[in-house]
Amino acid sequence: MNARRARRVVLLGGSAALIACGNSGKGSPVGVIPADTPSCGSTKAVLNTIPLASSAISGWVPLGNLNPPAHTFPTDHQYIYLAGFGTNAAVAEIPLLSPGNVTITSVKVTHYLTSAPYDDYAVGFLACKEVWGEFGHVRTLSAALKAQIGAIDQSCNTYSPDPSLTVQQCYSKPLAVKLAGGDAMGTAAGLDLSLFDNRITPITFVSPT
Repeated sequence: MNARRARRVVLLGGSAALIACGNSGKGSPVGVIPADTPSCGSTKAVLNTIPLASSAISGWVPLGNLNPPAHTFPTDHQYIYLAGFGTNAAVAEIPLLSPGNVTITSVKVTHYLTSAPYDDYAVGFLACKEVWGEFGHVRTLSAALKAQIGAIDQSCNTYSPDPSLTVQQCYSKPLAVKLAGGDAMGTAAGLDLSLFDNRITPITFVSPT
């Protein structure tokens, strides 16, 4: 599990406990922290908006899920499934909203180079200086957000997670795009959710080695 440590943060003032996994607690995985980012202080209500319509959510997979070959080791993020997942019916894309007054610091695009190519995005954001997160498998970005992000063409790499699939991932430049709770981010037909809180003391493992 290298330097990753489990952490907990409460979303929406206690309406849902989101357990997430962080790094060593000395930096953010979502890009450079802008200098004007305020501290979280002691509040736990760092986000104020449900990012997906709750009526459309059909399942929520907690941390530690195994899904090889892409996730051979337990995941450090959660999965949110929408209505229609696991059936023959197509899962409709629904609006993805900003979960609060956040600063987007990085965006990654993944190009799936199959016989029917498609893209999806991962959007890294700060709720405040010590709490940061990422939405993964975002289907589309809103036009307004895309315009502020610019080209996503940095540090590209190509690999094959299994013999039938080749993917290319590219990153944006460091960003400082501010959104208010409820602002449009794009669309999703399911979502990966990572959330990190550097104010929480890391848990103790049986053997740190």
